[in-house]
Amino acid sequence: MGTAATFEGEAAIALEHAAVSGDIRYDIPLVPVDGTTLLDWRPMIRGIVHDRAAGVAVEDIAGGFHASLSAAIVGVAELVGHPVVALSGGCFQNRLLTEQTAAGLRTAGFEVLLHRRVPPNDGGISLGQAAVAATERPDSPIFVTVVSAPSFPSQRWSWLMMTCRSRRV
Repeated sequence: MGTAATFEGEAAIALEHAAVSGDIRYDIPLVPVDGTTLLDWRPMIRGIVHDRAAGVAVEDIAGGFHASLSAAIVGVAELVGHPVVALSGGCFQNRLLTEQTAAGLRTAGFEVLLHRRVPPNDGGISLGQAAVAATERPDSPIFVTVVSAPSFPSQRWSWLMMTCRSRRV
């Protein structure tokens, strides 16, 4: 792995490609802070620095990072307690992270939603923004159906399901 990234996401891509095993586990505890719960990254960072200084192979550290992050995501899902978890955001372009997290969530009894037609990164955000805009304009070429999802504790969420098609004028 290099020492400097030349484009956004380069370090994350290199880390994913370096990972060969998940035998190492780093602690990423859930910590209560001011009425909320946060992930404390410090023990994992200390563990990675220690392992690197001790000569542990980068491939093993990278695998441990992915396995530990996946386990932390499952821990957050268990804390939230909703039976359905959507894995979305640019970090889920990382196939290793997505596969490990989805497997861990399913093993823990969660239904896992993954992207199929829309990318989990900025492309998905753009499409979501277009969907919201479409609800503001009845003449929009984007047709949006809003489907109510089960309530989260103290929050209501809606899922946007959309089909994009051009209209003939």
